[in-house]
Amino acid sequence: MKNPIKLSFAIFCVLFIAGCGGITNSVKTPGPANDLQQNTASPLTIKATVPEGWVVQEGSSTPVQYMKGTASFMAKTEYFSSSNLDDVAKEAISIFKEAFDNVQVQGDVEKTQIDGRDARRFVFTADVYGITMKFLYVYVQVNNETYAITIGDMADTFDALSADYEKILSGIKFE
Repeated sequence: MKNPIKLSFAIFCVLFIAGCGGITNSVKTPGPANDLQQNTASPLTIKATVPEGWVVQEGSSTPVQYMKGTASFMAKTEYFSSSNLDDVAKEAISIFKEAFDNVQVQGDVEKTQIDGRDARRFVFTADVYGITMKFLYVYVQVNNETYAITIGDMADTFDALSADYEKILSGIKFE
């Protein structure tokens, strides 16, 4: 993307979309390089180990947030009407389809594991103010709370970091 205004706007959209519904009263504490801990009102901590080049976003209202280029990774709680992960994924997709243009879910919602816990994962694209974005969402429940792990970027650059995304997901720990 050669237009810097469009690039800046795309970055803003990634942060805005991925940040919807996040916790705003949390405290984040930087740890060792490439490690961030998120403290909420409960004693639960999320640790995320990220590959080289991902930079923690200080001052973000999202408890865990990193960026690499135009790609963004976040982890935060979200609230849904169901505690069943299959229903959570369906509800999330429905919300995205109402909020954004041309939402295209790629494949089926997949069962996966995050830190040994049952989770649901899906990828979708959406047009946001004329820019096609691509997102990977993973929902996991810990201590009766639903956590969203979100990775997003512009659709034309998203796949270039797919190896990083898998390392990030395998490095998430709830303590």
